[in-house]
Amino acid sequence: MNGSPKFVLEFKELAATAVVRSQQGVVGIILFDSTKDKEKYVYYNALEVLQTDWNDKNYRLLQDLGFVGGQYKTVVVRIKEDARNTINLSAILKQLEVEVDSIVIPEATETESDGFVSYTKQRHNVELGQLALDFDQAHFFAFVGKAEVIDHFAIVNNAIEDTVVNGTKYTIGEFALAIASMEAGCGISRSITNMKLTFVDSCTLPEKPGKITMQGKISVSQQKDDTGITYYVINRGVTSFVSPTTIKQRRFSKIKCVRTMFMVTEDLKNTWNYYKGARNNVYEQKRGLVNSINAYTDSLKEQGVLDPSYPNEFDINVAEHKRVLMVERNMTKEEVDKMSLPEIRRINTIDKIYLICEEFMPVDAMEDFYGVVKMRSVM
Repeated sequence: MNGSPKFVLEFKELAATAVVRSQQGVVGIILFDSTKDKEKYVYYNALEVLQTDWNDKNYRLLQDLGFVGGQYKTVVVRIKEDARNTINLSAILKQLEVEVDSIVIPEATETESDGFVSYTKQRHNVELGQLALDFDQAHFFAFVGKAEVIDHFAIVNNAIEDTVVNGTKYTIGEFALAIASMEAGCGISRSITNMKLTFVDSCTLPEKPGKITMQGKISVSQQKDDTGITYYVINRGVTSFVSPTTIKQRRFSKIKCVRTMFMVTEDLKNTWNYYKGARNNVYEQKRGLVNSINAYTDSLKEQGVLDPSYPNEFDINVAEHKRVLMVERNMTKEEVDKMSLPEIRRINTIDKIYLICEEFMPVDAMEDFYGVVKMRSVM
């Protein structure tokens, strides 16, 4: 009876807290450790990690890299070392993905890392740019450290090598944990591009960090402050996606943009679950749903999450309605073409709702500067 106002309110509340919620990221970590029998730990800061719960290597890993970004929460899953070769890693990932925004397996073998990559691709196998509202798809980032080009928008590939933190040298796979932590604590109000790595003692500086970034890998560069002190920064916050298409364009290579797409899709999914089955599928109710969603996207535009220069609006998907008429009701194209647009928009679609957002535009951060200076000629 009171569902429609609640629906609008729910979306407005989600939109109003979007930036804050994005700064409360949750990182999932899988570690191989036989120190204790307890399988899952939830931490809110590094002080909660007890040395007696982990072997020396994993304890240092969590202390040095696990909380550098100040994320809201960290979920650590333990796999006993003697069960490493028999454990169903996909089953663990499946359970973990519903609790976290990002997943990393810092000490994964090449085989385990390949399996992690394959699982992530399989869980994000729908073209996000085309079917962003496929609610069965996962919406998490996988953080890895691999030499090859991976080319996927949901996978972040670290390539910062020989990183030393508090006197301990970490591999690219292990340092992927630090990148995951920084991204989770960053939020969508900025990107991790140019973010300082003040906790890093030293690392290998590539001659051409931009070339590494163009391969879909996280690279590092060095800058100097006003006092002459040098420090490391992340060159650019990119996913491993490197093959733009007409559907998935360059924004899919940017962590900030993909995170926004993930957040919007999850917000719509979580809210929709409260109303699925509770509304009659008639045109007036569809319009109410559309208006509620657009109130949500309008608020995101006001907060700078979505670009206010673009509509970012949902509407009835007329093309899908035409398909329903021709495929499911055996109407000819000529018959459909004779129908008016209002008639097509109002057709009964049984239990399905077809919506579309033609111009969805997440906001990216300023990263590249191109300036032209013209000297005035003196006569």
